[in-house]
Amino acid sequence: MVDFYNIISNSSDGNRHSYVVKINASHRVFEGHFPGNPIVPGVMSLMMIRECAERQLGRATHFAYIKDVKYIQAIVPNGEAINVCFDLDDNNLSGEVSSTSGTSLLKIKATLA
Repeated sequence: MVDFYNIISNSSDGNRHSYVVKINASHRVFEGHFPGNPIVPGVMSLMMIRECAERQLGRATHFAYIKDVKYIQAIVPNGEAINVCFDLDDNNLSGEVSSTSGTSLLKIKATLA
């Protein structure tokens, strides 16, 4: 989805990849999710992780299988950056979204195709 988030920085160390992203709090998705108390829809957080993985793989992909996804805290578009970190081993992804202070917001284990 266009303009949902901006990548501020990214780095890699072997199979470990880290992105710092900032969610666009004025994006139209928040007009309905939820007015006055916006939170990132679950599908949008998955899209953000997948798109970061695509950048690492250098190709388009999709989730073939999501083994486990755990939403620990709501991702709130409050103007602060968040971390999207994951390990990629072939098409296996294991990762997490967290606040910049280290609070875990989401964890995922999935297979990409």
